[in-house]
Amino acid sequence: MHLRQDGLTDRPRKLLLPPVPGDQEPALRPGAYPLHGDCHPVGCIRRRSHPGNPMRVPADAHLNDRALSALDEMADWSEWVPFGEALASAPLVPGVYMAREGTTGPIVYVGMAGERAGRTGTGTPKGLRGRLGVYVSGKGLASGLGEAVMDRALADPGWLRERLAEAEAGEPLRAKAWGRAAFVRAQLHLRWTTTPDKARAAALERRVLAALADADLWNRRR
Repeated sequence: MHLRQDGLTDRPRKLLLPPVPGDQEPALRPGAYPLHGDCHPVGCIRRRSHPGNPMRVPADAHLNDRALSALDEMADWSEWVPFGEALASAPLVPGVYMAREGTTGPIVYVGMAGERAGRTGTGTPKGLRGRLGVYVSGKGLASGLGEAVMDRALADPGWLRERLAEAEAGEPLRAKAWGRAAFVRAQLHLRWTTTPDKARAAALERRVLAALADADLWNRRR
């Protein structure tokens, strides 16, 4: 442990990571970011669509009344909840989800999930909850939302210094813990809607992405 001139130490603080169903590893890890920040979910706001194209979201994609109205008319969405809460409360059925930064930030990602019953289709369906769980299990860091979150964490010098400090203190994170730490950094909030099957989830995802065509989303394939 190194004592700095300001009297503080460089020893990393503890990082509370989102739990993963079935993961027996401790939830505490070195780091410096809070789990959820402001964890009060924000309900959906319904207003009349703006004139012109009622299904087109303004280019800035911030969650104003017009943007929410355009998207809210497409489906019955859940309330916005922190990512860590979504890991436990998202339904085990197909559907579409949106992610935004913080409680009032812009929508940054749109994704979908099918039944997720395993390759043979005989396993227990995991749906939306299974899709979100993959992102923090270490298996989904090279695709979809997991890749987008990790890319932005790796571009953050402060976040990288935290990881380096952990390694220098002899407490390096494992690869999947890096992924979880990246999600903690992102401070995402999610909401979702369910669909009868994967095909209709994919169709709704396309509609939502079309409405957000002018938004600066993290989705790579649009």
